[in-house]
Amino acid sequence: MKRIEDIWRDKTDEEVLNAAASLHDFTDEGRAVVLTEAHRRGLNIAPLVETVSALQQRGAADENSITHCGYCGTHVLFGGIRDGTLRFCNAVCRSNGVLLAVSNRVPEAVVNEELWKAHQGPCPRCGGVGPIDVHTSHRVWSAFVATSWSNRPHIVCQRCGSDARMKDALFSLACGWWGIPWGPIMTIVQITRNIRGDDADPSKPSAQLERLVRLRLAAKLVGSMTPPNTALHPSAASGR
Repeated sequence: MKRIEDIWRDKTDEEVLNAAASLHDFTDEGRAVVLTEAHRRGLNIAPLVETVSALQQRGAADENSITHCGYCGTHVLFGGIRDGTLRFCNAVCRSNGVLLAVSNRVPEAVVNEELWKAHQGPCPRCGGVGPIDVHTSHRVWSAFVATSWSNRPHIVCQRCGSDARMKDALFSLACGWWGIPWGPIMTIVQITRNIRGDDADPSKPSAQLERLVRLRLAAKLVGSMTPPNTALHPSAASGR
């Protein structure tokens, strides 16, 4: 049987960093092993540990932390992930919430430089000229009593964002009606959202794009390679 130290030596850097952000979930022995392994790899976990502590203290004083995601602010009706006094939609929101708080250590000048670089760059989907921002499309599918809906952000130009909303509206129109009772209700909601579009101002980066840039910079700050879900690729918020 492998020793616990050997098990953690086989973990990826990202797994070690995630563990460092959840030290309260471990026994005293487990915490010691995680911290020792992070030190051996040269990972800078101090910002993570300090930030998680600060987040939990803030959450204890925030009554909404029990019903709203500590990262995206979405109302969490069922399930979710608890982290001390905080609650998150899912593991991605939890990880991103910690990284977003860590990003406060990044100088604003650095954030602004990276933000405008991303905003004015070429569209990663069609290669056309910017501005580039976060454009969200909405879809739903149903089958019998099961209904699943999602909000799908895309880092693209305005035209590609409109195309994504049109495709998801058609998808919802074809696949969203078939679940009782939520299918018809959420189909109308998601199609309406796609038709309404978003209110991104092309003259300046949105708050959501700034959040994603901060996540990327925070991942660099804690000494790891940028995780896939923070490389300017937002995750979808979903409900069931």
